[in-house]
Amino acid sequence: MPLYRKDGRSVLFVHVPKTGGTSVEHLFRANGWQQSFFDAKYGPGTRNALMWCGPQHLHGEPLQQLFRVERFDLVFTVVRDPVARFRSEYVWRHRKKDEVDLGGRAVQQWFERVQKRYAKNPYLFDNHVRPQHEFLVPGTTVVRLEDGLSAAMRRLSREHDLGLEGGPEQFKDSSTGPRRSADVEITRGTRRMIRRFYRGDFRELGYPKP
Repeated sequence: MPLYRKDGRSVLFVHVPKTGGTSVEHLFRANGWQQSFFDAKYGPGTRNALMWCGPQHLHGEPLQQLFRVERFDLVFTVVRDPVARFRSEYVWRHRKKDEVDLGGRAVQQWFERVQKRYAKNPYLFDNHVRPQHEFLVPGTTVVRLEDGLSAAMRRLSREHDLGLEGGPEQFKDSSTGPRRSADVEITRGTRRMIRRFYRGDFRELGYPKP
């Protein structure tokens, strides 16, 4: 989870993958906040190759073991509708392929395989699959992506005197481009699996079940 410090103040941004977090990180850096506990280098020979996931994607349990979260001036996160997050992750996971099958059968079979792998390694795909509610720590301010990221960051900046000028850069999701997340077909079986796998997110974050 990126940690930001400036003028004696500290902010912990709990970065849930595929919720617009990169735009938030850019906003803090652009406004002079020092970023730490972040490492975007992956692959053989990197520090992340020795870790279960990059430090910026750690979830709540290890965060509370590493940090005294009550000492931060602000702890916040951005969450997203679980189905939209699932669709975005599917496109992201296949981003390097020349052709991607967005059809319902392929998507369902992929998720079935993912769940089997997740059962053996919950940090799968740099913690991208983990349910969002598991990232939360006590006292986390929760922002919903659907309510508008720019408006939410302006509100946080005003309420906590963060001095964040300008808005986060355009949220670069897979909702646009040649492979749109909206085109990822969700079968009845996939919806059932999403409801079961992410049931804690629907319950604790207040999103309606599909």
